[in-house]
Amino acid sequence: MRTAFCLFSGIFCFLSCQTADAQAVTAAELNLDKTPELTEAQKEFTNLPEQKRIDYFRHMQESKRLFNQKRIFESFAEIHEARKIFDKNSDMFNLLGSCYVEFRDFENATQFYAKALALSPKSPIINFNIAELLFVSRKWEPCKEKMNFVLTLLPKKDVVTRRIVELKILLCHIALEQNEEANRLANKYDPLQDDSPFYYY
Repeated sequence: MRTAFCLFSGIFCFLSCQTADAQAVTAAELNLDKTPELTEAQKEFTNLPEQKRIDYFRHMQESKRLFNQKRIFESFAEIHEARKIFDKNSDMFNLLGSCYVEFRDFENATQFYAKALALSPKSPIINFNIAELLFVSRKWEPCKEKMNFVLTLLPKKDVVTRRIVELKILLCHIALEQNEEANRLANKYDPLQDDSPFYYY
């Protein structure tokens, strides 16, 4: 069981560092008919001078690059510079939460993930990271509920991520001694038909 829990400690990095471009692709894949209305925070950002917006994105890009290299203190410094320009971005708060996770500071991570969620309540990335915090804190029931919610947010074609989430749900069932539900989920997919690593997990 402990080995299974450790296998996915790197998922934070993968999910928390998706770019705005990746999110735009997902929106396109969903065949949205019209551009979503801008939030108040987004409107505020678009009203910033062009150079400030350019500087902001430069700091955010650099902070993500540094985070991916596990240079967390340097990533913090770049986020700090970005926050001086604009401090209402869910992607930034999500990255801050993930930085604190690297330090095992789950209290601060939770606070920043909550700020990110308030700005983007239907972000699968942010919701997953919150669920993952519940997972490592062994809060199995709320983790299971949150992971199930994440499934409703993920595109059907994102098979690999969906199976990772389902595996987390399966482990929650096991931890809660819900053996019937765990067995049902474990046998849900035919390894010869399902194009994902779920069977090998």
